[in-house]
Amino acid sequence: MILIRFLLIFLLTAFVHAQIVHEDAEDAKITRWKQINTNDSIKNVLDKQKKSHVLEFLAKGNNFAYELKIKKQEKNAYWLSWEMKFSKDFVIIVALDTNRGQHYLVYTSGEGKSYMQYGLGNASKNGKWQTVERDLQKDISYYDNRVRILAIKSFVLKGSGALDNIITKKDRFIKKVRRTNPFVKPPITAPIKNTPTKVVKQEKKKERKIFKLAKKISPVIHLKGAKTVKLQLGEDYVEPGVSAYDEQDGEINVVSMENIDINQDGRYMILYMATDSDGNIAIDKRYVDVGKVDIQKEKKKVEKEEEPEEEPEEELDEGTKERNMQIEVWEKKLKLQELEVKRRKLLK
Repeated sequence: MILIRFLLIFLLTAFVHAQIVHEDAEDAKITRWKQINTNDSIKNVLDKQKKSHVLEFLAKGNNFAYELKIKKQEKNAYWLSWEMKFSKDFVIIVALDTNRGQHYLVYTSGEGKSYMQYGLGNASKNGKWQTVERDLQKDISYYDNRVRILAIKSFVLKGSGALDNIITKKDRFIKKVRRTNPFVKPPITAPIKNTPTKVVKQEKKKERKIFKLAKKISPVIHLKGAKTVKLQLGEDYVEPGVSAYDEQDGEINVVSMENIDINQDGRYMILYMATDSDGNIAIDKRYVDVGKVDIQKEKKKVEKEEEPEEEPEEELDEGTKERNMQIEVWEKKLKLQELEVKRRKLLK
């Protein structure tokens, strides 16, 4: 019994250290959240169903967003989970620092799936509390397996509803320890065959149907002015303008997110996002160069991020090498035979 208690305490301690809670609303504060293009408030309320404090986001319309900076995190803790309750469409953006620059993963309330975007299904806006768990590294590797996450930068919400318990962790869960007598040997059981049952096959089919490709074309964002804006140190940034058009909804609003320090030399990025009524998303960006910026260095950095990595040549075994050599010999013989046939025809 003492050994079992020790193991339970050890596993519980390991579980606590393996995850970090970035927002649970229990301190009744809302100051961790930045409001973008909205004055509609965030409320910290006591939820009767959960019997705990949660955050309610009350903004209406499209031209707004809420941002939570992810400050403290453990190394390689790229499982992200959150609890949510939405009755309308929403968009959640996770900003990431990677070995190939800044990337964004987008999660929506629809069924569609497109580049770096996952639909969580129509049931995600059924007005009930539910928990979402995502392996961010797996989600981003699905589209580009060269990308490795270095840090999670922020969690952005575009929508009105409630959130709670935003957590990062290294693993999805830790298996429960069963209370067993260590002195009793477990019964010998026959080995389980790895033949999939009908139920497993049906579940796999359902999993494949979760994310359907969006039938509708995403909206198009048009940036006015230059793609790169240059500023002197201390000079205020003035947005040149941006618009978005959707084939069904017409002109739609655009949300922009930026973090420009006009008093610090460097290159900064502005992210623009537009969402149509079906939950399809368009994302574009603009760069802002403040003060002295080594453009050539920045260009080389971007080129290095975008150039594909050379795949190492596959090492062949002796049998494969012999087979390849034999194929080459056969090909040469065929060519010689073809030439001989052509020569005989000419002689005739």
